[in-house]
Amino acid sequence: NKCATKYISSSIRQNKYKIQSFFKNINIKEVYETEFKGIDNIERTFVNINTKNDVKDLRKLIKN
Repeated sequence: NKCATKYISSSIRQNKYKIQSFFKNINIKEVYETEFKGIDNIERTFVNINTKNDVKDLRKLIKN
């Protein structure tokens, strides 16, 4: 969201690249897997992307 963006940008300008550097400034709600039981295709709803290969894999998943 826009609130988080300003804190993320500020951290980057300060050469602070760890997520923890801005977490304390934004509202975060931890969500547990049990809250999503019963949702079809939940494995397609949340995807962890860290590399270019992850992006390629996601694109393949979206096409299917």
